Amino acid sequence: MKLDHASPLGPKPDEALTVVVVPLLGGAVLQACLAAFKDQPVKTVLVVSREAFDPPAQVRLIVAPAGSNVPERRMIGLKAATTPLVAFVEDTCVPRPDWSRALCAAFSGGDVLAAGG
Repeated sequence: MKLDHASPLGPKPDEALTVVVVPLLGGAVLQACLAAFKDQPVKTVLVVSREAFDPPAQVRLIVAPAGSNVPERRMIGLKAATTPLVAFVEDTCVPRPDWSRALCAAFSGGDVLAAGG
C-alpha cells in the first residue's frame, strides 16, 4: 500500500497502521493496553507474546519462541505486518484516544521516516 501524502491528516490509520504490542508484564497491564486499542482506528493489533492467551476479538496473537527477547519479538511482529506503517508499544503503554490519528498525521508531509509519541 502506498501512503497517501496528499491528505494534510496523513494516511488513514485504519488502512495504513499495524500496532505491534510486546508484553513485558502481561496480565491486567496487557489487558488495559489492549482495551485502549479497542476504539483506535488501526488496521491490525498484533500481540507477540511468549505465552499463549485468549486475546480480544480485534487482536491477533503471535506466540513467539520461549527464549525470544523484546527486539526479536518486535521483528516477528514487523514481519507479520501488512501495512506501510508499524508502531511498536509495550503493554505498559495505554494510548490516548487520538494516538493513532496523531501518529499517522506525522507522516502527512511525505518526508518522514519515523515518528514517536
